[in-house]
Amino acid sequence: METARLTAPPTYAGRHRAVDHDAPRVAGYEVVGPLARGGSGTVWSATAPSGDPVAIKVVPATDADDALVELAVLGRITDPHLVRLHEAVALPSGEVALVLDHLPGGTVGSVVRARGHLAAGEVVTVLSPIASTLARLHAAGVVHGDVSPDNVLLDLDGRPFLADLGVARIAGERSAEARGTEGFVAPEVVLGAVPTAASDVHALGALAWFCLTGDAPDLAGVRVRLGDLVPGLPGALVEAVEGALRLRPEGRPGADELALALFESAPAEPLLLAGGGDDVSLLTRRIRAAARAEAVGGTSGRAGWAGRLGRVGWVALRHRLARTRTWAGAAVAVVAVVSLAVAAVSWVGGLGESEPSSAPRASQASSRSPAPAPDLRLVADAPVRDPVGLVRALAAARADAWATGIAARLVEVDAPGSPALARDTEVLAGVQRARQRYVGLTFVVREASVVGEDADVVTVRARIDTGAHVVRGPRGDEPRPATSAAPVLLDLVRTGSGWRVRDVRSA
Repeated sequence: METARLTAPPTYAGRHRAVDHDAPRVAGYEVVGPLARGGSGTVWSATAPSGDPVAIKVVPATDADDALVELAVLGRITDPHLVRLHEAVALPSGEVALVLDHLPGGTVGSVVRARGHLAAGEVVTVLSPIASTLARLHAAGVVHGDVSPDNVLLDLDGRPFLADLGVARIAGERSAEARGTEGFVAPEVVLGAVPTAASDVHALGALAWFCLTGDAPDLAGVRVRLGDLVPGLPGALVEAVEGALRLRPEGRPGADELALALFESAPAEPLLLAGGGDDVSLLTRRIRAAARAEAVGGTSGRAGWAGRLGRVGWVALRHRLARTRTWAGAAVAVVAVVSLAVAAVSWVGGLGESEPSSAPRASQASSRSPAPAPDLRLVADAPVRDPVGLVRALAAARADAWATGIAARLVEVDAPGSPALARDTEVLAGVQRARQRYVGLTFVVREASVVGEDADVVTVRARIDTGAHVVRGPRGDEPRPATSAAPVLLDLVRTGSGWRVRDVRSA
């Protein structure tokens, strides 16, 4: 990988080894400097081609599972308090660069460490929306696994965003490693249990305790009562935090219940950021934030902050929290879909798996030239110039991703945030959990032609057959015959990294 002279901070947080990394070179982005190292990668500040600031997280190739989950979650879940994924770029080294929102307000951890603790109303402002976001992740079958002070980021108005989904896991996945930040890991996980939604709730309770006291809580039975440690706290807030920290997982509330309990425990207050000694800028930000809140729909307290906390009213949040309870079945459905889709090999809905096919084949005219054939994914008019060659290039990239099991490589074929990326990553997660590999499978593009253009989307009708292959897993090898596939419609979009698949539909 071509690198710059910038070097990341010297240590990793979380479960990874301390490793020095040079700044990556990501096409179109200017890397400014290191921000931090987290549980699932090194984070750099950068400038996008538009001039906007972004954060680039570089995930090592050895942590492909982490990238898999992060791409899957950020590709299919939209939430106002979840860090947004702009683009993912595979690097020559096998690493992947995730281009994310840059949140310049720092982390909850940095604010608490600078100020000592937060007020009760500030805790409501920060953690109630984060609890709501966790509830949505849980409903989609995802456990975060590392809810901690430095994984809640802030914008300059003090609005919170949950980050570092690279250490998350799909519900039901087992691992020999207990992951998380010391002091915020649920006791059952410390003892070897699989992280669950209940352990995320415990971590959020520990985060609330940290915000109110400046320290992580001791274990139940050893720690003093929160109300005794911090006199004057609202009783409802103490009850909500203590409930989340119950020793037995079944005794804890759901994340949706905790979100509502926190919100109703005290009037929300704007979060005062800590930023060096620049008190003037902090005060200015707070005045601007209060003015915006007043314009949105209130003069102070909850009414003024309703518009800022989630860009929707808190009344809407109440309805969303109520609906979240009905989403529990969605998690089961997601796991079931993944399990059923593992056996599919055709490129209908993004459910094929393969070993690497040959490199993208060029047209006959370019093959006679001594110069290497261009990557058609980078050619602006490729869908019109050579639709077969373009589809072959995308199929080859997809085959490589499935062969290696590295989710990062899906960014070479699927568009960021697309239905295709969401399906591919979900199914690949199921394949990895089943410890299966698809050996000898190739995609053969029989035909491809443009059948429609709509705004930025070009639709190509293609027929992509699959060759004979072997499914290799714990139970041995299972031969699969070659199949002829029905035509499909590929919706292609041109991203900053070239042509990518947005969706796959039956023709």
